[in-house]
Amino acid sequence: MHKISTAAFAAAFAAATLSVTAATLSVTAATSTPQGFTDDLDAALKSAKENKRYVVAVFSGSDWCGWCKKLEKEILSTETFRKGAVGQYELVYIDNPRDKKLLSEHGKKNNSKLTEKYEVNGFPTVLILNGAGEKVAEMGYDAGGPERYLEKLEEVTKYAPDIKKYIDPIEKLLNRPDEDMQKEMENAAKRVAKKYIAIYEKAFEEARAMKVPAHMEKKKQEVISKQERQLKRLKTFAEGDKSDKAKKGRKGKKK
Repeated sequence: MHKISTAAFAAAFAAATLSVTAATLSVTAATSTPQGFTDDLDAALKSAKENKRYVVAVFSGSDWCGWCKKLEKEILSTETFRKGAVGQYELVYIDNPRDKKLLSEHGKKNNSKLTEKYEVNGFPTVLILNGAGEKVAEMGYDAGGPERYLEKLEEVTKYAPDIKKYIDPIEKLLNRPDEDMQKEMENAAKRVAKKYIAIYEKAFEEARAMKVPAHMEKKKQEVISKQERQLKRLKTFAEGDKSDKAKKGRKGKKK
């Protein structure tokens, strides 16, 4: 019977452990999720609720967004940030790369939906969420390194309840006139658009009736087609309120 010495067994065990660790690291490296982060927001929210922590959700475009790369290089991937943030917050990385191979299967399925759900329109966007998934604050890239970023996170989360209670109503009150003005300007623009749609359509009739030499017919059609596409966009804009109402009506019928 062959026997293995204690030293040989220890060496073999160490080698096996290293191979498992290497495999784990290779899987982590295969995605864009930084060390210390997860791409599973649901799990992070559950943990945040149980441990009474905030979620720091980073929405990024890791392989195309310059500011996202700076945020990761200068802050998120540093040892200083990890030491200060891991255990203090639930860290989530919601990436929107061009190369979908950078995402886990979970990320491929959920990241774009989450980006839409939280109405993220620019990158990087860093949302501070409570355990219920409600947004309590928003950040982005901020120069100054990991120490300064951790200070800002601490400040934001410390005063989040008071901001929601006292500051948000003030902000909402001040934003109301701006929202009303934008709505009124949009309605006015739609009225003008509707007026000119009829003028454009009459111009198209005249343009189609205009005679050109045979070798210019193709060019004539190109010009008309180009303007027709613009008219189509104008009609879509002018009738947008109707389509929105129709969509709301269809949603209302669903049970």
